[in-house]
Amino acid sequence: MALLSFWVYLLIGLGLIIFAVISYFGFLWTNRDLVNRQNVMTGVQMAALHIFKFFGYGVLIFILVYLFFYIYGK
Repeated sequence: MALLSFWVYLLIGLGLIIFAVISYFGFLWTNRDLVNRQNVMTGVQMAALHIFKFFGYGVLIFILVYLFFYIYGK
């Protein structure tokens, strides 16, 4: 289970890094396009939401596969 927690923390860290990068470039975009600031930030938030949604699916699948091999791999 220690291995599982390591990979979960690693995936969470990667997800946070991706979120920070998307937010940073979204912020740069809004500084260049002040008229549509709200629309752009909404788009960035939706992109981040989809990333975390699929990230969550990946973590869930990883946990299920890990448990399958942990239970039936003996």
